[in-house]
This record gives sequence, structure tokens and C-alpha cells, in this order.
Amino acid sequence: MVSYLGLLLVPIVGVVFFRYGKTIHKNEYRIYFVFLALSTMLILLIVFNVDVRKLVGLYEVYYSGHLSFALFTLVMAGGAFKKRHKLKIAIMRVRREMAILGFITVLPHAFLRLDLALSGFNSTGLIALLIIMPLVVTSLPIVRKKMQPRMWKRVHYLAYIVYALIYIHLVFDLFVTSEIFYVQIKSTGWVYLMVFTVYLMMKIRVIVIERKPKST
Repeated sequence: MVSYLGLLLVPIVGVVFFRYGKTIHKNEYRIYFVFLALSTMLILLIVFNVDVRKLVGLYEVYYSGHLSFALFTLVMAGGAFKKRHKLKIAIMRVRREMAILGFITVLPHAFLRLDLALSGFNSTGLIALLIIMPLVVTSLPIVRKKMQPRMWKRVHYLAYIVYALIYIHLVFDLFVTSEIFYVQIKSTGWVYLMVFTVYLMMKIRVIVIERKPKST
């Protein structure tokens, strides 16, 4: 059940954001500060060699990356619905906030697994994190206002690479070094593969519909 906690958190996080979206949007910088402070504290616990696996609740939700997964899944879902779909409208209203919080909340998970990633094991998560950084910075209103819309859009096409890397990270165990190449699907990988496949099919459908010439 814990392995699928991220999926279980998706509707819960979604309800919170959709119900309190206006409040979250109005106080977004305060909320970023609170979660950044929390992430920093959780990282410091790792630095000081605290056994974070004993922190029941925090380890499963935060250190294991399930909360950030739920946030990024909702961000990703925003592109899987047609323009006027109610869910798309609801997601787009708080998509920026979810994306930035997804980045902030994944930091303790990334730091906890950093040694493994640098050794070549499941490095896709670390690569995704590095690509997310410019997306997060350019998502901040103060930065976005200074960018040309076309350039901003081009930069944020990188999000699709991030989505793919996140799901590769969830579906497969990868160990890649100059001497070793090992890949195996995880026991829980099939479920996440199905989720990503459904998203991909919905996204392709939306692209086809939006590019289809309108009848006069």
C-alpha cells in the first residue's frame, strides 16, 4: 500500500488545491517559504545522521517522494484534458503553485538518495530534478513577467522530458555506469506504467483534437 501512496495522495492533494485554490494563490510565497523551511529541516536531519526511516508519516509522505509525485501528477494532468474541460480549468488555476511545491517537497527525497544517484543507480530522478530547476525559476511570477511568452513556452516544453524521466524512475530500477548497465522493471512498476500510458493516450488525443481544423 505504501508503494502506491503517491497515487492515493493525488485525489487528496487535488481536493485541497481545488477547494482552497484562491487562498493558496493569494498566499503562494508564504506557502513556498513554509514548505521550503520544512524541506530544509528534513534535509538537515539527514546531514546530522538522524535515521529518518523511523519518522513514521514524514518518511512515507515526504522522504519517499510520494507528496511531490502527487503534485507533479496533477500538474501533468493539466495537459491531458481539452481546453474547456472543468478539470483542466481547475488545475490550470493552481498549476504553477503545485509545480513549485512539487519541486520544494522533492528536495529531501533527492538528498536522501543522492549518493545512490551519483553512483549510477536510478539517476533519472536526479536528472529530472536538474531539468525542473529552470522550470521552477521561470514559473515564478516575478521572472515570468520579464520573459517573452514564446521563449517561456519553449523553456517549459522541457516539462515533457521531466514527466518521462519521473515515470522511468518509478517504473524501472536502472544502474548505469561506464562498466555496468542493468535495468529491471520494479514490482510496482506496472501500475505506474499504466498511469503514464493513460496520460500519454489522453495527451495525444487532446493534441489531435486541438489541431483538427474547425468546420465552418
